[in-house]
Amino acid sequence: MDRNKIAIIFFFWISVLGSFAFSADSPPPFRFHLKIEPHSLDPTKAISGEHNYLHATLFRGLTRYTDEGLLIFDQAQSCRYIIATDIRCKLRSDLKYSDGSPVTPQDFVDAFKKYVTADGAPYVLPLLLNIKNAKKIYQKELSADTFGMKVSGEREITFLLENPDRDFLEKLSSPLLVPYKNDSVFNGPYQVDKIEKGKRWYLKTNPYFKNGNKDRPPIEIVFADDDETAANLYEKGLIDFLWRIPAADIPKFKSRPDFMQVPVSRLDYVGFNMRPGHPLQDKSLRKLLVESVDFDELKNILFALGRPGCPGYSDRFLLDDPKRCQEFKVKMGSGFKFPSLKFYFSLLGGDDVQRQVQWFQHQWKKNLGIMVQLKGLDQKFYISELSSHPPDIFRKGLGLNRPSCLAGLEFFKSDHPENFTGFKSKKFDDMILPLERQKLSRNEQNIICGAATDFLFKEEYVGIPMGRVHFSMLLRQDFKGVKINELNQLDLSELKYEKK
Repeated sequence: MDRNKIAIIFFFWISVLGSFAFSADSPPPFRFHLKIEPHSLDPTKAISGEHNYLHATLFRGLTRYTDEGLLIFDQAQSCRYIIATDIRCKLRSDLKYSDGSPVTPQDFVDAFKKYVTADGAPYVLPLLLNIKNAKKIYQKELSADTFGMKVSGEREITFLLENPDRDFLEKLSSPLLVPYKNDSVFNGPYQVDKIEKGKRWYLKTNPYFKNGNKDRPPIEIVFADDDETAANLYEKGLIDFLWRIPAADIPKFKSRPDFMQVPVSRLDYVGFNMRPGHPLQDKSLRKLLVESVDFDELKNILFALGRPGCPGYSDRFLLDDPKRCQEFKVKMGSGFKFPSLKFYFSLLGGDDVQRQVQWFQHQWKKNLGIMVQLKGLDQKFYISELSSHPPDIFRKGLGLNRPSCLAGLEFFKSDHPENFTGFKSKKFDDMILPLERQKLSRNEQNIICGAATDFLFKEEYVGIPMGRVHFSMLLRQDFKGVKINELNQLDLSELKYEKK
């Protein structure tokens, strides 16, 4: 970003934020930033994974995944499988929204039904497509009245599934699968107090939320659309939590007491367009692109704790094995004649993603003698292009929407709506089917996960996995109880202020 623009934005925030004082008897607000201001809190309109931070602060669903790696019941008191395709959840008693009205089973039914009748393809849609008739309702082939979710008792909800789904309770832990009614009623630890459009949002404690620290401080959310501006705000004391440090700045911060690194399970990857008629339908060209990048060099450039070319899952889902990683083999003089290739990426990824794609461009020019054209796009337009006019190569951030290996692998299924590579393989679909349908031990899941991951990246070369990810962050030490799980979901219900 132009330095004059950064300076203007920075001094704007100093003038806005620096004029606020706080009384000695009340804790100061906990302040953090988002890159994009949401136009609505409606989960069907979510366009960025970072909005999970806001949704998880304002809303709660039936289950939740903790920072200790445990799936727990939240708004649900219990959930149980009646049969393999019939799940019944009972709500906790006396649940209330921020206005004091009761949270009812019908609220969940109405919200979920809205998600499958929404126009477009909301982030949350893939989580719901196995509910009976959901796919046909979304495709306008059936009425919403046929949706396989119903109130089955005073505090009970029944889910009827098309097929057995052993990940279903994990799916319900998504911060977007909540009883959303409108932008002014919330069932999470906080509620919206006031909004200054384009500047900041003020959140206050929801008095009807029973769990967590009752004296948690208020929250202020500001918007900074680039990493450098956000870092400047933190260094000047104008925000208290910087949730992403660009890789180039890690050496500068890593010895400080407010520096933290959170291991995150993701399956970020550089993908290849394998559709018929496209150049990279040719597996030999995909293999050559994979083997002509020096993964160790990229690891050093990114100050990464995990090596690119390896899957990004944690040990919980996939045991670390160097044999699973792609290798650098090809140097200049391959003899292949490459067509012109286009490489798209999302500008939402900030400086780190831009540096990554530029590095790939340089490696392919250096080692293969080809020039790849780069194009950065705004997130919404980027996803639209991947769906309708996918380029030859793209860089895709793939945060898992639930704690399971299947949450990443399913994006490469033949019929998945976000299979942007166009990869279609009955062998692969059958390979991961037991993860969907059967109750398996952790070891059995790891074996299938490993075999399917090897098939994608070591046999078919659908792309290049970007390795295990650790988010580098800065957190003001006066604030305690900030919890982030390995899916990068934020929990501020235990937030405390302790002046040092």
